[in-house]
Amino acid sequence: MSQYMVNLNPVIWPFERGLVLFLFISSLAACAATTELSDPTPQPPHILVLDNCDSNYKVPPFNDAVLLLNNKGEVINQINGLNICQNIGGNRAISVSEDRRFFVVCENVADKITAYDLSTGDEMWSLPGKFRSAAIAQGVTYALTSDGTIYGNGITAIDSEGNIIKQSEEINGFDIVVDPNANSLWLVGGDIKKCNMSLQVVKTIDPIAWCAVSVDIGPDGSVWVVEREHIEEIGSQNRLLRISSRGNILQNIPLNDLSPRCVRVNRTDGTVWVTGIRSRIRRRLSFRQWPPS
Repeated sequence: MSQYMVNLNPVIWPFERGLVLFLFISSLAACAATTELSDPTPQPPHILVLDNCDSNYKVPPFNDAVLLLNNKGEVINQINGLNICQNIGGNRAISVSEDRRFFVVCENVADKITAYDLSTGDEMWSLPGKFRSAAIAQGVTYALTSDGTIYGNGITAIDSEGNIIKQSEEINGFDIVVDPNANSLWLVGGDIKKCNMSLQVVKTIDPIAWCAVSVDIGPDGSVWVVEREHIEEIGSQNRLLRISSRGNILQNIPLNDLSPRCVRVNRTDGTVWVTGIRSRIRRRLSFRQWPPS
């Protein structure tokens, strides 16, 4: 299951068994849920869970869902009928707007992206297409698409009404994050790219032998990337990279036998979290070799 925890400015937790995404949301205006509440007082959603709870993704009906939870972990709303499946990493299949007004979900089996009102769970707009990962800035959704390859084949910018306003086939990746302070996008996959909001590549570096599967931004503007090792790709590594806003590699932290799925940064204190799967063969040794920071 790939499971992702995203805090106020996304933090993700992946596990191999399906796909579950946790989005922590704070500083929300009071909003009403559309399902029955255990508490009579309406509460704003604090966590979103994109749950790959239906193992059958080929024959309808499909029952994957988004759960909206309060800060006690109680379900206050639910969106059903989605169709997703696990992938190789912690890309942003679910993302919340900066103003906490709406969130988007990329369904990698149903091949569509849909925006929902965060307070009600109502659908706002939906577009067909092979959308796989999305980040939102100033009401615009920047969504990566894929033609079946892990590296993707383009990016689409969608306004708050669901209209496509920009597209580029020159920019591709597996995961995407917005740097709100620098008005830029970072994309990872076969390489690492920094782009401006006009979908122009500003910087490209290529330290990745196989695939970088997750990216996040630190409070100082540094970029954190996890790369996975592939047994058939020479030079590929399980590692965590810290990259400056100018594209220089500042740290290279080996993860040894931890095959990482996701990285997220707590932007309040700068702590970095990585999750993944450990090799059973080297489990005892690997715990003693965990990176010191």
